[in-house]
Amino acid sequence: MYYFKEMYLKDIEKKWKIDLSALSNQGKAAKRFDFVIKTDKMIYGIETNFYGGGWFKIE
Repeated sequence: MYYFKEMYLKDIEKKWKIDLSALSNQGKAAKRFDFVIKTDKMIYGIETNFYGGGWFKIE
């Protein structure tokens, strides 16, 4: 198992030679995952948002 921090979709595609264009609007969006975990059979892209306290998410 391999663990990576802050990887862009294009970097994942290059590193493991896979096509993820369906996740990036056919390459038009620069998507970034906070964490990426690669196992022998799967690649997990994880995004996290930390909102706490009395604040609210700005949209």
